[in-house]
Amino acid sequence: MRKESILLAACLLTVLPVRAEWEPDPADEIQVRAAEALGRLRADHAEKLGPFLDEAHGYAIFPALKRGGILFGFAGGQGVVIEQGQFVGYVKQRRLSLGPQIGFQTQAQIIFFRDALSFESFKKGTVEFAPQASRKVGGSTGSADGGFTPQVAVFSISEKGLMLEASAGATRYKFKAAK
Repeated sequence: MRKESILLAACLLTVLPVRAEWEPDPADEIQVRAAEALGRLRADHAEKLGPFLDEAHGYAIFPALKRGGILFGFAGGQGVVIEQGQFVGYVKQRRLSLGPQIGFQTQAQIIFFRDALSFESFKKGTVEFAPQASRKVGGSTGSADGGFTPQVAVFSISEKGLMLEASAGATRYKFKAAK
């Protein structure tokens, strides 16, 4: 009976997903900043963020996206990509938007991908159109933005600046695999 229990436990461990926590490379500044941003996002969105971290196939963390605009808007920054608890590469985000907007803002952002298909689409650099409305005045505030599709969720925390907008735009992601 004991041998069967050990064998059953070993089989279960090989089929059950094991989520290892991602550990940044201390020599890689962008990974360290991304881990710090993830900590801030966890602190501000603890209840909302937990299930996404547990269930996501992968995610991208942008430690410092810069956003600005007057009628036309722009945003951009670099982040890291995590798949199944492992660092797999870097990503750049570029966003152009049109609509009423004014200001400049820095924010940390994490994008969750529920399944492998949405994650692979992200890595290929698809363009997504997304309306956006936000307001930010001083201090640190967080927001849970709507997802691009049912398979993607976005969380962000504003760190500094002032931005008022109601715009629509296109976002492009460029993934670069780790070596």
